[in-house]
Amino acid sequence: MAEVRARFLGKTGWILALGLVSAGCHKPGAEGFGADAAKVEDKPVHVDAIAVEELSVPIFATFSGSLVADRESTVAAGAAGKVLATYVERGDYVVAGQLIARLDSRSTKAMVNEAQAHLEAARAQETLAKAECERNEIMYKKGAISQSEYDRVKSGCTTSLYSAQAAEARKNTVSVSLNDSEIRAPFAGYVSERFVNAGEYVAPASRVANVVAIDPLRAQLTVPESYASSVKEGQDVELRLTNDPNAEPIQTALRYVSPDIRPASRDLIVEALIPNKERKLRPGTFVLGRLSLGKKALPMVPKAALKDDGTAHHLFAVNGGAIEERIVQLGETVGDLVAITDGVKKGDQIVKTATAELRDGLKVR
Repeated sequence: MAEVRARFLGKTGWILALGLVSAGCHKPGAEGFGADAAKVEDKPVHVDAIAVEELSVPIFATFSGSLVADRESTVAAGAAGKVLATYVERGDYVVAGQLIARLDSRSTKAMVNEAQAHLEAARAQETLAKAECERNEIMYKKGAISQSEYDRVKSGCTTSLYSAQAAEARKNTVSVSLNDSEIRAPFAGYVSERFVNAGEYVAPASRVANVVAIDPLRAQLTVPESYASSVKEGQDVELRLTNDPNAEPIQTALRYVSPDIRPASRDLIVEALIPNKERKLRPGTFVLGRLSLGKKALPMVPKAALKDDGTAHHLFAVNGGAIEERIVQLGETVGDLVAITDGVKKGDQIVKTATAELRDGLKVR
């Protein structure tokens, strides 16, 4: 028992000793350190604040689209037959009416000759019938022939006339087929594809070649329904090629505006023409069109008041003696000022120059 007590007293002594050491380490006034730090932290920071003002600035919207050929045609054979020869390759330039391919036309030529012979016979018969009709009229007026004989001869004259007309129509039809055996370019342009080779058999609807006219090109832009009422024919538009961001923008104007909104995508198609004499631009290239939508009064702030974190634009408003950090949407730049489309309004107090120490909730004066 005496041994247990001695151990207890020994432990108690160590505890008391530690308490005295701790008490000896305590310094007067240390309890106010945290409070002083908080006071330093809460001390207002001086900033230069300005009131946001509005200016009338141009409003622009950017729409995506692509370049398409001014005209494009998949040339059909137009007649049936075996391809004897082709005269173009991909990339060739052709003028309107230039020969693209030729079909075997021997049977068609024979049909044309036959139709021509029938036409000549019908015309001869028509000439004879006319002379007979003239005599028939004279004899009928003299009463030399009966009414029935007169009507029979007159009917023959009419039949001969119609027979000649039918023969001429037949000849014209087969002549068209003969002409269709020579497949020609419908307009000037470039051959983007040839679908047939010599020796193949084609039907009238068979594809022979694809011809595109690329000077000028059409820039087709897709305009959302919400902007449809703001676009008009003749409106200026600035085009940029997405595959060459360093290229100079192309200044042109809207030439065609679709009269209706597509029900599936709820958008409007507009087009501008682009000269392409040097043929540097190609159909299918993606473009961005920047379209002016007039002017609007918007809040303006100095560029220096903005901070960009790589994903969003921030500025610092002063509200109730404290910083209020806001994410804003930018509009057009006018000199050293930037229009704000969303995030501030006229009369708001903002910090004139954004610095690294500014943050949401910081006390300012």
